[in-house]
Amino acid sequence: MYGELIDGSSIKIDRELRAQLPELLWLYSLGVILYWVHDTSPGCAKTYRLIDRTVPLAARLVALHRIRLLRSTMRELIAVIEDIRS
Repeated sequence: MYGELIDGSSIKIDRELRAQLPELLWLYSLGVILYWVHDTSPGCAKTYRLIDRTVPLAARLVALHRIRLLRSTMRELIAVIEDIRS
């Protein structure tokens, strides 16, 4: 599902991040779900606040990947996730 979302978008990202982004978004979603499961705030207000604050942050991180200086940091993050996966 996230792969289809990325493929259908007009976002300009390099092949390396484009290949990893669906799984990164899936991991983000899992984190939000885990937080939501344990959220005891009225109406799950803390979960909604978490989403409201982190979605723009995630979007900015993807956009910042276009800046050459920050690509190495993103590659390191992807490498850490790949290490955890294997």
